[in-house]
Amino acid sequence: MNHRFSFASSALCALALGASLVAACGGRFQAVHEVDDDTGSGGSDASSAGRAGAPSAHAGSSSVGTSGSTSVGVSGSSSGGVSSAGSSGASGCNNVKCAAPACPVNTAPAVQPGMCCPICVSTCPKVCPTFKCGAGSHVETLPGSCCPTCVDDGAAACQMGQQAYAAYRDALLTKYQFGCASNSECVNIAPVNLCEQGCSYAAVWYGISDSFDTNLSNSAGMYCSSCKQGPVPPCAPPPNAICVGGQCQSALK
Repeated sequence: MNHRFSFASSALCALALGASLVAACGGRFQAVHEVDDDTGSGGSDASSAGRAGAPSAHAGSSSVGTSGSTSVGVSGSSSGGVSSAGSSGASGCNNVKCAAPACPVNTAPAVQPGMCCPICVSTCPKVCPTFKCGAGSHVETLPGSCCPTCVDDGAAACQMGQQAYAAYRDALLTKYQFGCASNSECVNIAPVNLCEQGCSYAAVWYGISDSFDTNLSNSAGMYCSSCKQGPVPPCAPPPNAICVGGQCQSALK
Protein backbone atom coordinates (compact mmCIF):
# COMPACT_ATOMS: atom_id res chain seq x y z
CA MET A 1 0.00 0.00 0.00
CA ASN A 2 2.74 2.30 0.86
CA HIS A 3 4.55 1.29 -2.30
CA ARG A 4 1.55 2.07 -4.43
CA PHE A 5 1.06 5.41 -2.84
CA SER A 6 4.67 6.14 -3.33
CA PHE A 7 4.45 5.30 -7.06
CA ALA A 8 1.30 7.32 -7.46
CA SER A 9 2.92 10.22 -5.74
CA SER A 10 5.92 9.93 -7.98
CA ALA A 11 3.74 9.86 -11.10
CA LEU A 12 1.75 12.79 -9.91
CA CYS A 13 4.93 14.72 -9.21
CA ALA A 14 6.27 13.88 -12.66
CA LEU A 15 3.04 15.00 -14.24
CA ALA A 16 3.07 18.21 -12.31
CA LEU A 17 6.71 18.80 -13.26
CA GLY A 18 5.94 18.23 -16.95
CA ALA A 19 3.05 20.64 -16.77
CA SER A 20 5.27 23.18 -15.16
CA LEU A 21 7.92 22.72 -17.85
CA VAL A 22 5.33 22.98 -20.60
CA ALA A 23 3.90 26.08 -19.03
CA ALA A 24 7.35 27.52 -18.65
CA CYS A 25 8.38 26.67 -22.22
CA GLY A 26 5.09 27.93 -23.60
CA GLY A 27 5.55 31.21 -21.81
CA ARG A 28 9.08 31.49 -23.10
CA PHE A 29 7.97 30.77 -26.64
CA GLN A 30 5.25 33.38 -26.35
CA ALA A 31 7.69 35.90 -24.90
CA VAL A 32 10.23 35.21 -27.61
CA HIS A 33 7.59 35.46 -30.30
CA GLU A 34 6.32 38.71 -28.91
CA VAL A 35 9.87 40.07 -28.79
CA ASP A 36 10.47 38.98 -32.36
CA ASP A 37 7.22 40.57 -33.40
CA ASP A 38 8.18 43.78 -31.63
CA THR A 39 11.60 43.73 -33.26
CA GLY A 40 10.08 43.11 -36.66
CA SER A 41 7.56 45.81 -36.05
CA GLY A 42 10.27 48.20 -34.93
CA GLY A 43 12.45 47.30 -37.91
CA SER A 44 9.50 47.77 -40.18
CA ASP A 45 8.83 51.12 -38.59
CA ALA A 46 12.49 52.05 -38.90
CA SER A 47 12.50 50.85 -42.48
CA SER A 48 9.37 52.83 -43.15
CA ALA A 49 10.89 55.81 -41.48
CA GLY A 50 14.04 55.32 -43.52
CA ARG A 51 12.05 55.02 -46.72
CA ALA A 52 9.97 57.98 -45.76
CA GLY A 53 13.14 59.93 -44.99
CA ALA A 54 14.86 58.94 -48.22
CA PRO A 55 12.25 60.49 -50.48
CA SER A 56 12.39 63.57 -48.28
CA ALA A 57 16.16 63.77 -48.67
CA HIS A 58 15.80 63.08 -52.38
CA ALA A 59 13.16 65.74 -52.66
CA GLY A 60 15.46 68.17 -50.91
CA SER A 61 18.28 67.32 -53.30
CA SER A 62 15.95 67.75 -56.23
CA SER A 63 14.62 71.12 -55.16
CA VAL A 64 17.94 72.61 -54.03
CA GLY A 65 20.44 70.97 -56.36
CA THR A 66 18.57 70.74 -59.63
CA SER A 67 16.34 73.73 -59.23
CA GLY A 68 19.20 75.84 -57.84
CA SER A 69 21.50 74.73 -60.63
CA THR A 70 18.90 75.61 -63.24
CA SER A 71 18.08 79.03 -61.86
CA VAL A 72 21.62 80.12 -61.00
CA GLY A 73 23.82 78.33 -63.52
CA VAL A 74 21.76 78.50 -66.70
CA SER A 75 19.88 81.69 -66.07
CA GLY A 76 22.97 83.52 -64.82
CA SER A 77 25.04 82.39 -67.77
CA SER A 78 22.37 83.42 -70.23
CA SER A 79 21.75 86.92 -68.91
CA GLY A 80 25.23 88.04 -67.88
CA GLY A 81 27.77 86.18 -69.97
CA VAL A 82 26.57 86.00 -73.55
CA SER A 83 23.41 87.99 -74.04
CA SER A 84 24.38 91.37 -72.67
CA ALA A 85 28.14 91.50 -73.07
CA GLY A 86 28.77 89.19 -76.00
CA SER A 87 25.88 90.16 -78.20
CA SER A 88 26.63 93.85 -77.77
CA GLY A 89 30.14 93.48 -79.15
CA ALA A 90 29.10 91.02 -81.85
CA SER A 91 26.25 93.15 -83.15
CA GLY A 92 28.87 95.80 -83.87
CA CYS A 93 28.96 99.16 -82.19
CA ASN A 94 25.35 100.01 -81.33
CA ASN A 95 26.41 102.19 -78.40
CA VAL A 96 29.66 103.59 -79.85
CA LYS A 97 29.76 107.31 -80.63
CA CYS A 98 32.23 108.22 -83.36
CA ALA A 99 33.74 111.59 -84.18
CA ALA A 100 33.97 112.58 -87.84
CA PRO A 101 37.66 112.60 -88.82
CA ALA A 102 39.17 115.58 -90.64
CA CYS A 103 40.52 113.92 -93.75
CA PRO A 104 43.24 115.47 -95.97
CA VAL A 105 43.03 115.88 -99.72
CA ASN A 106 42.32 112.74 -101.75
CA THR A 107 40.96 110.88 -98.71
CA ALA A 108 37.47 110.39 -97.31
CA PRO A 109 36.03 108.93 -94.08
CA ALA A 110 34.96 105.29 -94.34
CA VAL A 111 34.22 102.49 -91.88
CA GLN A 112 36.47 99.51 -92.50
CA PRO A 113 35.42 95.88 -91.81
CA GLY A 114 35.73 94.97 -88.14
CA MET A 115 35.84 98.62 -87.02
CA CYS A 116 33.23 100.80 -85.37
CA CYS A 117 34.33 104.30 -86.37
CA PRO A 118 35.34 105.71 -89.76
CA ILE A 119 38.92 106.46 -90.67
CA CYS A 120 40.44 108.42 -93.53
CA VAL A 121 40.80 106.21 -96.58
CA SER A 122 42.51 107.15 -99.84
CA THR A 123 40.22 107.96 -102.73
CA CYS A 124 43.02 107.71 -105.27
CA PRO A 125 42.99 104.86 -107.78
CA LYS A 126 45.07 101.85 -106.86
CA VAL A 127 46.83 101.90 -110.23
CA CYS A 128 47.76 105.09 -112.09
CA PRO A 129 48.09 105.17 -115.86
CA THR A 130 51.57 104.86 -117.31
CA PHE A 131 52.91 107.26 -119.91
CA LYS A 132 56.06 108.84 -121.25
CA CYS A 133 56.81 112.53 -121.19
CA GLY A 134 58.23 114.35 -124.17
CA ALA A 135 61.47 116.27 -124.40
CA GLY A 136 61.74 119.21 -122.01
CA SER A 137 59.38 117.66 -119.47
CA HIS A 138 59.45 114.98 -116.82
CA VAL A 139 57.06 112.83 -114.79
CA GLU A 140 56.11 114.36 -111.43
CA THR A 141 53.28 113.97 -108.92
CA LEU A 142 52.18 117.46 -107.99
CA PRO A 143 50.96 118.33 -104.48
CA GLY A 144 47.32 117.30 -104.05
CA SER A 145 47.39 114.93 -107.02
CA CYS A 146 46.91 111.18 -106.93
CA CYS A 147 48.83 110.26 -110.04
CA PRO A 148 51.92 111.71 -111.70
CA THR A 149 51.78 113.94 -114.73
CA CYS A 150 54.18 115.51 -117.19
CA VAL A 151 55.74 118.70 -115.83
CA ASP A 152 57.72 121.13 -117.92
CA ASP A 153 61.36 121.09 -116.95
CA GLY A 154 61.54 124.87 -117.14
CA ALA A 155 58.49 125.27 -114.86
CA ALA A 156 59.95 122.89 -112.27
CA ALA A 157 63.30 124.68 -112.34
CA CYS A 158 61.52 128.02 -112.04
CA GLN A 159 59.59 126.87 -108.99
CA MET A 160 62.74 125.69 -107.25
CA GLY A 161 64.53 128.92 -108.15
CA GLN A 162 61.68 131.04 -106.79
CA GLN A 163 61.88 129.22 -103.48
CA ALA A 164 65.61 129.88 -103.22
CA TYR A 165 65.10 133.53 -104.19
CA ALA A 166 62.41 134.02 -101.52
CA ALA A 167 64.76 132.75 -98.80
CA TYR A 168 67.53 135.08 -100.00
CA ARG A 169 65.13 138.05 -100.16
CA ASP A 170 63.97 137.55 -96.55
CA ALA A 171 67.54 137.45 -95.27
CA LEU A 172 68.51 140.55 -97.25
CA LEU A 173 65.43 142.47 -96.11
CA THR A 174 66.15 141.73 -92.44
CA LYS A 175 69.58 143.28 -92.92
CA TYR A 176 68.43 146.34 -94.91
CA GLN A 177 65.58 147.32 -92.61
CA PHE A 178 67.90 148.69 -89.91
CA GLY A 179 69.37 152.20 -89.77
CA CYS A 180 66.36 154.51 -89.52
CA ALA A 181 65.85 157.24 -86.90
CA SER A 182 62.37 158.37 -88.00
CA ASN A 183 59.52 157.37 -90.30
CA SER A 184 60.78 159.69 -93.00
CA GLU A 185 63.93 157.56 -93.40
CA CYS A 186 61.93 154.49 -94.42
CA VAL A 187 60.84 153.85 -98.03
CA ASN A 188 58.88 151.15 -99.81
CA ILE A 189 60.57 149.15 -102.57
CA ALA A 190 58.68 146.92 -105.04
CA PRO A 191 61.38 145.00 -106.98
CA VAL A 192 60.66 143.90 -110.54
CA ASN A 193 62.80 141.03 -111.84
CA LEU A 194 62.56 137.48 -113.16
CA CYS A 195 61.41 136.14 -109.79
CA GLU A 196 58.76 138.73 -108.79
CA GLN A 197 56.40 141.06 -110.61
CA GLY A 198 56.64 144.33 -108.66
CA CYS A 199 53.79 144.07 -106.12
CA SER A 200 55.69 142.66 -103.14
CA TYR A 201 56.56 145.79 -101.17
CA ALA A 202 59.44 145.92 -98.72
CA ALA A 203 60.12 148.73 -96.22
CA VAL A 204 63.86 149.49 -96.02
CA TRP A 205 66.15 152.28 -94.85
CA TYR A 206 66.47 154.83 -97.63
CA GLY A 207 70.30 154.79 -97.48
CA ILE A 208 70.52 151.26 -98.90
CA SER A 209 67.34 151.09 -101.02
CA ASP A 210 69.27 151.00 -104.31
CA SER A 211 71.56 148.20 -103.09
CA PHE A 212 68.57 146.18 -102.01
CA ASP A 213 66.98 146.36 -105.47
CA THR A 214 70.27 145.63 -107.26
CA ASN A 215 71.10 142.59 -105.16
CA LEU A 216 67.65 141.14 -105.72
CA SER A 217 67.89 141.61 -109.49
CA ASN A 218 71.23 139.78 -109.56
CA SER A 219 69.93 136.85 -107.52
CA ALA A 220 66.79 136.64 -109.70
CA GLY A 221 68.94 136.29 -112.80
CA MET A 222 70.64 133.30 -111.14
CA TYR A 223 67.62 131.59 -109.61
CA CYS A 224 64.82 132.38 -112.04
CA SER A 225 66.46 132.26 -115.46
CA SER A 226 64.01 129.54 -116.55
CA CYS A 227 60.97 131.53 -115.45
CA LYS A 228 58.83 133.39 -117.97
CA GLN A 229 58.28 136.98 -116.94
CA GLY A 230 54.82 138.29 -117.61
CA PRO A 231 53.47 141.84 -117.63
CA VAL A 232 53.54 143.77 -114.36
CA PRO A 233 50.04 143.55 -112.87
CA PRO A 234 48.31 146.53 -111.31
CA CYS A 235 49.36 146.70 -107.67
CA ALA A 236 47.53 148.01 -104.64
CA PRO A 237 48.93 151.13 -102.96
CA PRO A 238 51.82 150.32 -100.63
CA PRO A 239 51.37 150.54 -96.86
CA ASN A 240 53.07 153.29 -94.91
CA ALA A 241 56.68 152.60 -94.01
CA ILE A 242 57.43 153.47 -90.40
CA CYS A 243 60.47 153.30 -88.13
CA VAL A 244 60.13 151.23 -85.00
CA GLY A 245 63.18 150.85 -82.78
CA GLY A 246 65.58 151.75 -85.58
CA GLN A 247 63.98 149.24 -87.97
CA CYS A 248 61.78 150.06 -90.96
CA GLN A 249 58.52 148.16 -91.03
CA SER A 250 55.18 148.15 -92.77
CA ALA A 251 52.44 149.99 -90.88
CA LEU A 252 50.16 146.99 -91.29
CA LYS A 253 52.45 144.71 -89.25
